Amino acid sequence: MNVSVIRQKVMKAKDLIGKLKKVALEDGEISEEERVLIVNIGKNLENYFSIVKNAEGDVLSQNEELHIMEKRILQDAHATALSDGMMSDNEKSLLAELIKIMQEISELRE
Repeated sequence: MNVSVIRQKVMKAKDLIGKLKKVALEDGEISEEERVLIVNIGKNLENYFSIVKNAEGDVLSQNEELHIMEKRILQDAHATALSDGMMSDNEKSLLAELIKIMQEISELRE
């Protein structure tokens, strides 16, 4: 994977929180569950961006770390949504949007 593809991944990821907030606001408000989920995803995205920033030209290492972080973002979001023992329809909508966007990010290739 080259630097251009990694930059494309980052640009898509930067749009992620805005898109999730839009989904959360479809019912007119952001619930506490949605807020917690979005904050958790945002924290993982900060780590994602940090990997890109700190790779210092090691594109292969960066690619592996990004792939791991892409999976982690999904896993952590799912765990957060289930942390109270159930998943609301709002959380399901957010996770569906997250999965769609993360799939687009993971499909970016050289």
